[in-house]
Amino acid sequence: MQLEPIRVDAKDIKRWIFQSFDLINRRWLAYLLFVGFFFSTLYASTLALNTVKDVGPPIVLLLLFLVVSAFLFYFSIAGLVMISHSSDHSRKISLATIVQTFLPSQKIFLKMSVIAIGFGLFYWYISILMNPGSSIAASSESIVNILGQDETLLFYLFKTAAVFSYFLLLVLFTLRIFFSVPLILFHDLNYQEAQALSQKAIFLNMKVMMQVLLIWIMAFLVTMKITPVLSLLLIPLFAGFVYVAYRQIFLQVGDNQKAFATKPVTEFSRIPTT
Repeated sequence: MQLEPIRVDAKDIKRWIFQSFDLINRRWLAYLLFVGFFFSTLYASTLALNTVKDVGPPIVLLLLFLVVSAFLFYFSIAGLVMISHSSDHSRKISLATIVQTFLPSQKIFLKMSVIAIGFGLFYWYISILMNPGSSIAASSESIVNILGQDETLLFYLFKTAAVFSYFLLLVLFTLRIFFSVPLILFHDLNYQEAQALSQKAIFLNMKVMMQVLLIWIMAFLVTMKITPVLSLLLIPLFAGFVYVAYRQIFLQVGDNQKAFATKPVTEFSRIPTT
């Protein structure tokens, strides 16, 4: 199958949002459980950071924590995209199936995590240079200490995860890999191929994607202004939105399939790309 993105219209954005809500409504428990799994693993990684915070240099520990967090974020988006696909086709899906589908591409997503953190650290370094009273070592130690405070650990975890989700959303556009997750999962593409196709789709629909970017930035900013925890609820909606947009632009399927009796999903059939 030759993947070739098509041009879409700005009016499709509204439909993508409503269709994402529809997919979540069909499988709300699966979405909720998977988001809970993501936060549980992120919480465990924060506890691990607290355990070893006195073992090594804070900046090294912070880098490891950020890479692990980025990888968990990509895993969560990948899992939620798979749940969106199963919801669209009225199929039940298990965590084992998600992990089994994700494993063959884990090195690709690890590479994406490292690149994302690289870009984020660049912006962070520039911000430190603009503040004469700050330093990388001091800032790293401060962040590690904050994450290691037991009495406020959960609060800072939610706040950090919310800001981190917003940061990675921007990175997706910075790297022009908005559609890379479903392209990697469903079409067995490597990082370069998925990035090139995603970039092609975004350039073809630049005006639409700029509106999409603005909508999601505003959504995350507003919810984080209200409460960081609320912004975390946007992650399933974002994953569903990515899936629906990918489905129309690359598969020319504009609407959700009609819901019917569910069947189990044991594995995903990857669509070969020539």
